[in-house]
Amino acid sequence: MALIEDHTTTSRASAAVLIIDGHAMVAEGLATALDAIDDIAVVGIARTLDEAMADIADTCPDVIVLDARLGDGDAAESIRALRLALPSVHVIVLGASADYQAVMLALEAGASGYLLKGQRLSELADAVRTVRAGGRALAAELVNTLVDRLSAPLSRRFHLTARELEILGRLADGASTAAVSEQLGLSVNTVRNHVQSAIRRLGAHSKLEAISIARREGLITATT
Repeated sequence: MALIEDHTTTSRASAAVLIIDGHAMVAEGLATALDAIDDIAVVGIARTLDEAMADIADTCPDVIVLDARLGDGDAAESIRALRLALPSVHVIVLGASADYQAVMLALEAGASGYLLKGQRLSELADAVRTVRAGGRALAAELVNTLVDRLSAPLSRRFHLTARELEILGRLADGASTAAVSEQLGLSVNTVRNHVQSAIRRLGAHSKLEAISIARREGLITATT
């Protein structure tokens, strides 16, 4: 695991941790293991985001350990909701695999760390200390994945075709699907097929998310 430290001085008090995981056995086992560490105190377990939101004001955790697959698997939305309820909280996401898009969306939503479930408990404990101190914690495998993706040429990073990029760019500028169809001399169905292909290649869930990712990655730029 890669820990990105800063120079903030940590308090000697135990780090208060809230665990959010839909699997009771996993959550309870993790809570027992973390709570046995001297400078970490587990202040609560929630099985859903709603449970966590109901408890967060009373428990006031320093760090939340969040299962990436909670509920419908939209960790980014969960992170935003948790940090809106308690802006000072630091969120560490636990994911099953080194998924580039999942990691980027979680970090953009405000997560302070992203670890993999196959890592050691000691690494999670170190991550809790790190993010509480204001740093960031990423699994080493994730660091390698991010570096590999970011160092690849933009044209090959997501394997989008020139036509897909052109269509996304026009949609990003505010053109409708019908307008793009007319501008490019393509059928509406062909334009839609290109958009769906771009959505899949970008790992997005919607046209708007695909445009957002493409902009973030520098694949397209707005001209209006």
